[in-house]
Amino acid sequence: MTEYLVLGAGAIGGSLAHYLARSGHAVTVVDADAEHVAAIRSHGIVLVDPVTGEEDAALVAAAHTPEELTGLGTLTRVLLATKSHHVADAAAWLAPMLPEDGAVLLCQNGDTFGLAAESLGADRVLSAFVNFAADVVAPGRIRSGGPGMMVIGERRGDRTDRVAVFVEDLRGFGEVEASDDVEGYLWSKRGIAAVLSATSLVDEHTATVIDEHRDVMSAVVSEVVAVTRAEGIALHPFDGIDAFDLTVDADPDARRLAFDALVRFTGSLPGKERSGVFRDLAVRRRPTEARPELRSVIAAGERHGIEAPHLRRLERLLGEIEAGERGFGRANLAELAVTN
Repeated sequence: MTEYLVLGAGAIGGSLAHYLARSGHAVTVVDADAEHVAAIRSHGIVLVDPVTGEEDAALVAAAHTPEELTGLGTLTRVLLATKSHHVADAAAWLAPMLPEDGAVLLCQNGDTFGLAAESLGADRVLSAFVNFAADVVAPGRIRSGGPGMMVIGERRGDRTDRVAVFVEDLRGFGEVEASDDVEGYLWSKRGIAAVLSATSLVDEHTATVIDEHRDVMSAVVSEVVAVTRAEGIALHPFDGIDAFDLTVDADPDARRLAFDALVRFTGSLPGKERSGVFRDLAVRRRPTEARPELRSVIAAGERHGIEAPHLRRLERLLGEIEAGERGFGRANLAELAVTN
């Protein structure tokens, strides 16, 4: 048994905390949402099957808001699973309590290593590529699309004992493996995430939007891939999809097959007709992690002289929706597609 702190018990962190608790590990969760924490204290973390409605509750050892937790005790293993734009603050909160031999596994839809390492130190931070469908639907309740894929690794590339511990403890969650190049998976996810962010400009099924707007989706992912290559990072396919095959530079037949695969995948997720970005905008009405992620990729591109006009336009359009200055609709995709 391993003791775990799960910092951020939303869709990703809550799903992983549920699995670890179900597997017999002592799990303490910390989340900024007091109502969510109260519900977890009362009846545990409840996963809801999106098809049958069946519920599965797992009790955790403890649940706190950040203000309530003043020390980690013997805890040395942490899953930091907040939204990407909360990682810097979460890491700064955690840093004074984390022992020198502590290990923090980042579990976000993006690459947040630099944000966490600034407070925690690079030697105490690992990265995880996470890819599974889940949404918080009520305090303490997560609609789960089932196990997915995780790739865990040290950023310097070596296979360490702590990587092995994380992989072993999470292995039954789904397809979980170690990698000496987790960065390549994170940047592949960034490419797909940019596409999903673009679908959030309209209130329609994710798969339909991708299928009917392949050209603009290809333009968006192409800019992420261009920055990835300029950074010297090799992309790694996942879920049978190679991000490069979605780009404008790909062989046309390979691009068609890659988009077919992405449409099938996004259309096959039960209870997941919209992206998490869309839910943040339309349902939870809060800032999304998409814009900071896009700005991070844009900034990396600037270092290499890459303009990334579609990513810039996407970031702006999402910001206008966040601010209530723009509604959802296909006109947004038409504006995103403008080439000058």
